[in-house]
Amino acid sequence: MRSAHKTYFAIIVLLALYLFPNPVHTQNLVVEGFAGMNNTKYDFSYANNSRYLNFGGRIAGGLHKLQIGIEYSQDLIPPELDLEVSGIPFGSDEISSRYLGLFLRSKLCRYPAARFGLVLRGGIGVYDSKLTFTDAVVGQQYTYNYDKYPGANAGIGFSFPFGKYAMIEASYNIYYSKRPEIPNLRQAYTATYHAIQLGVSYNLVFGAVKDNYTEIIKRKYGG
Repeated sequence: MRSAHKTYFAIIVLLALYLFPNPVHTQNLVVEGFAGMNNTKYDFSYANNSRYLNFGGRIAGGLHKLQIGIEYSQDLIPPELDLEVSGIPFGSDEISSRYLGLFLRSKLCRYPAARFGLVLRGGIGVYDSKLTFTDAVVGQQYTYNYDKYPGANAGIGFSFPFGKYAMIEASYNIYYSKRPEIPNLRQAYTATYHAIQLGVSYNLVFGAVKDNYTEIIKRKYGG
């Protein structure tokens, strides 16, 4: 079972190599860095939800209005969730995660690399997570590593131009996964979280489609 989970990262890399557009035929390449405010909606008997910060990046290439890409993110400040027994504090879980996945992206406007538009995104990937449990009585900490597990996500947002081919990206996202069991410690559960993300992206435009942007850039930025 453990070896099967370890193959998830290899599958993501192989799919990326197979699906990522040939540079010769690429019309638009988008590079983005982002930070997110996440909110847990875990299907587990925690006493609270938790807001926390993460950050990451995306790179996508493909057609003018549709790209496929790779996303990586990791927690900056992991979520901390309280455990209680009959209303009495038992301890707390801190769960830090890294994510690597593939996604499809589309920006709905006539000239996505230079104008305001609606961004739609959906993807699949793999989580690598670590649980740190703190005992409420003695304050001692214990650390456990989850097996790698798959997840899926979807997002919707807006992209605002602020320079030549540069954009501010703001989006609302839902990330879904089934976090596996840690034997004799934590049962498997659904680990959904919601994320408000703010990022900066830059577009590289290629081929014949680049000619369509020449006049737009000249009128708006003088060159």
